[in-house]
Amino acid sequence: MKKTEQIIILILSALALLSFERLFFYLINFEYFSTLNLEITILSFLNGLKIDIITLFTFSVILILPLLYLNRWRQIFGYLFLGVVIGIFTINLGDIAYFPFVNRHLSNEVFLLSNDLDFFTDIIGSYLFEIVIYLLVIYIFYRFWKKILSIEIYSEKYPLSQNILFLFLVILILLLGVRGKVLGKPFGLSDAFVNDNIASANLSLNGLYSIYRGKKRESYKFMSDDLALEKTRNLLQSENTQFISKQFPIERKMKNIGEKRDYNIVIILVESLTSKYVDSFGDENFGVTPYLDKLAKDGISFQNFYANGQRSIEGITSILTGVPSITGFPNLGYGIELSNFSYIGKILKSNGYSTIGMQGSKKRSFRIGTVLNLAGFDEVFGAEDMRNFQKDEKDISLPFGAVWDGNMFRFMKSRIDKSREPFFSFGFTATTHFPCRLPNPKYEIYPHQDFSINGYLNNLKYFDSQLEQFIENSKKESWFKNTVFIITADHTIAKGVGVKKDGLAHFKIPMIIYAPHIFKPQKIETIGTQTDIFPTIIDILNFDNHFSTLSNSLFDINRRFGILREGNRMILLDENRSYQDLDSSKTLKAVLQTLSNLVTENRVFK
Repeated sequence: MKKTEQIIILILSALALLSFERLFFYLINFEYFSTLNLEITILSFLNGLKIDIITLFTFSVILILPLLYLNRWRQIFGYLFLGVVIGIFTINLGDIAYFPFVNRHLSNEVFLLSNDLDFFTDIIGSYLFEIVIYLLVIYIFYRFWKKILSIEIYSEKYPLSQNILFLFLVILILLLGVRGKVLGKPFGLSDAFVNDNIASANLSLNGLYSIYRGKKRESYKFMSDDLALEKTRNLLQSENTQFISKQFPIERKMKNIGEKRDYNIVIILVESLTSKYVDSFGDENFGVTPYLDKLAKDGISFQNFYANGQRSIEGITSILTGVPSITGFPNLGYGIELSNFSYIGKILKSNGYSTIGMQGSKKRSFRIGTVLNLAGFDEVFGAEDMRNFQKDEKDISLPFGAVWDGNMFRFMKSRIDKSREPFFSFGFTATTHFPCRLPNPKYEIYPHQDFSINGYLNNLKYFDSQLEQFIENSKKESWFKNTVFIITADHTIAKGVGVKKDGLAHFKIPMIIYAPHIFKPQKIETIGTQTDIFPTIIDILNFDNHFSTLSNSLFDINRRFGILREGNRMILLDENRSYQDLDSSKTLKAVLQTLSNLVTENRVFK
């Protein structure tokens, strides 16, 4: 046979072996996967085939080219390829043995477990029969592989131009196999979700892919696990909430639930909004946010509100899960979602809400499109869906392929107008990000420069005008009176540029709850962070759902704290606005250790 035919047979046989292994994984965990309907199950298997291709090509790409172009040593490369296949199969099998303990695939904890010889001895001793079957399967597969490699290969001569074209096509196929897609970010862990059900992702994934694509996790060990958990629960303990179970020790529910409310919820997450530059929060009279200042005056403004991190995905993770980003663990969209979390979108959806999520940049930016899907949003939109929607700003290139805030707000309102009430809408703007492009000269309040505070202030003026149009036009709709608007930021501009970093001013962001027909105006001075938004919504709506957050409702003024992240630095902020780093705070050490354990053991949320 030809070399290409031989390699195709070898690749297909490897994929068949891995697919058989996934079927075995499905059958022995059938009860766990029984929540998936037939369509999602089939799509998960197809997604799993794609992940197997990515895994196989990633670890064998340097062997496939020699098999195609070498005549000597082909047998050696052929058996090295076999070694790669058996290695993937074996690691995946170990993952299958591990999965039932935590209902989650292996990640870098495999390296932590490698220090525990007793653990592996117990595993081997418990699976002696299965190990014999494994060795038999490997032997049969080896015999088949050897037979294919022993078939005589004949070579054909082709013109140089044809050989160059063939090489180009081979490299393109291999690159596509490793990336998993042609354009955009490479296939990631969050793409394994066929829907927002974590079981679909677990069926799609294999062990090796989860290990090498999952971000390395830290192992926090400062004290006994019991003491760490006790300190964590003491931090969360409130008169307004109660803990539910020992198995999921931070899972809680609200006490004294009154009549359930069905207010519409609209979260507007503003890109890079620093309190200093919003007059109602910074009191420095920049004069670029008159409408935002009006909303703060007419609504509930939280004067000491902080971002949990300094990157967009850290803020989004905090808001959607109520759990802050911590060093050594990935964010949503990058692996943390393979453990069960409570999501505000899913909770509202379970209570009959229609859910709409969108961002002004492309859906693939920070994988937020995928993140919103798994967080419970039925409809998800990005810049590609709204680029020319009622467009009236200058056609200037924005960062991340984004659209102007006005485009997003108009699109957002059009989708809300068509939605069934009650609804939950989440919109993440994009314009107020360096470089600050000027959409129209009429917004130039200060001499404009793209990478200056002046440029940022002009963009804030533009954002403020578009927010005004959105809210004022919404007042004309029947749904407005029953709607709670929550307006805050993902983080400060450029990690707090222009703000003194003594204290935590470079984390300080505006936070407004605006619902003039529901809440009276109020100014609240107690501290809050993005993670508090999740339980605050549960509190406002009087839902009796269980949730697992490292935070409390903003209206629970007696239990105030915040966990902030600045790169690799972790900070515990207390109710008096004093703060401690990890080295000096036993409570922060306890929280990180507890969260690390619960994520690894998949015991954050049932």
